[in-house]
Amino acid sequence: MSIIFETVLAIILSYTPYINRGLIIYPLKLHWWFLPLPFTLLVFVYDEWRKLMIRKFPGSFIDQETSY
Repeated sequence: MSIIFETVLAIILSYTPYINRGLIIYPLKLHWWFLPLPFTLLVFVYDEWRKLMIRKFPGSFIDQETSY
């Protein structure tokens, strides 16, 4: 949810006419928005795998070192 909020906030700040001039930022080209998608997918897959391993092996090294 926070990734979606950050993205929406970045879009609002980048594309709102007077805000982007006041903050001295410029709108990004569309292809620049797609560059972080592979990294986002990697982080999502890793986190889901981590949660699966924690559920499957409670008390394991992954559980102890990657959860709060």
